[in-house]
Amino acid sequence: MNIGIISENYPESDVLYNSSFVHIRVKEYIKRGYKTVVFRINFHANAEDKQYVFDKVKVYQGTPEYITEKIKKECITHLSIHMPNFRELNYVKKQHAEKNITLTFHGTESVWSSIIYPYDGNFLERITKFLYRITIDLHKRRVLKDFILTYRPKLIFVSKSWRKYTLDIINIKKVPYKIIYNPIDKELFRFRQRNGSLKRIICMRSHDTRKYALDIIIKMFRNSKYRIDIYGCGRLLPYHKRLAKRYNSNVKFIEKFYMHKQLGELYREYDLGVMLTRLDAQGVSACEMMQTGLPIITSDIFGNKEFTEKGCIRIPNDTKIRIDDVLERLNKRSVMMKLSREAHEYMDNKLDTKKIIEAELECLKK
Repeated sequence: MNIGIISENYPESDVLYNSSFVHIRVKEYIKRGYKTVVFRINFHANAEDKQYVFDKVKVYQGTPEYITEKIKKECITHLSIHMPNFRELNYVKKQHAEKNITLTFHGTESVWSSIIYPYDGNFLERITKFLYRITIDLHKRRVLKDFILTYRPKLIFVSKSWRKYTLDIINIKKVPYKIIYNPIDKELFRFRQRNGSLKRIICMRSHDTRKYALDIIIKMFRNSKYRIDIYGCGRLLPYHKRLAKRYNSNVKFIEKFYMHKQLGELYREYDLGVMLTRLDAQGVSACEMMQTGLPIITSDIFGNKEFTEKGCIRIPNDTKIRIDDVLERLNKRSVMMKLSREAHEYMDNKLDTKKIIEAELECLKK
């Protein structure tokens, strides 16, 4: 079994934690002796064909023609497509329909991107872009449904809630599937027992989407005596800075990329994470924080409940909430120490990497 991973996003030198949940799988497949190569298809006419190595993983990026040539060269027998988009599915249908195919759903495949997409420009431009995104949303669902019903690929969902959401929204009632969680690298995200004092608060999010509700976090920290450090970059960062100034929010923006292997050390320096979201299939970053014993505050939405039963606090996405009221209740030694232990033990049991990878490889082989 020679495994080809098709993923639009993958880590590289200037985007270090791009789809790190795919990268950890690739490393584990290779560790177990399976040849595994990553393919990133660029559908632009003037796309640059290139090959690079990231963390000892071979990655090909380029035009469909280039990728087809490299898939043949690498003798790929099994294709695993993560976060499949309609262009990738059309490509696979034309070039590799005879191969063993697996689709893994992480949370972007069928969501209403028209709602969480960040819009800019004047009013007419925003309306035009919104209508365009709705058209894309509807089209990608039609392509996804047709591909599943025609080619019967193996389906993997990273949570029960995301399986229900996806199959409901594309209107497929009965189809075989597997629920296999995203794994966490437990060596990187080692446990540190918090001592119960609430001094340093962290949020690690991209500023490229409304999905992560950074605007809500900023408004919650208005006139707060507690400061939150928000790590990340993206096109919405200037807007979020203006918003923080307007609300006099106690926020520090840290525009810095970290390699995935550096995040564990960073998280261990903090006492609490605030990771609100408008939509999540699993919320890997939040799970990684909890693995280190870092309690989190997150949103009380359907995708979160499956992974936040212990070691965290769920609150509504309500900008009227003042975060100080929540933090004052938490800022007690016994409460924080208990949440820290629960967060780590809960994730340590739920996201066992060995079992997760073995289940995935078994699914790929069938």
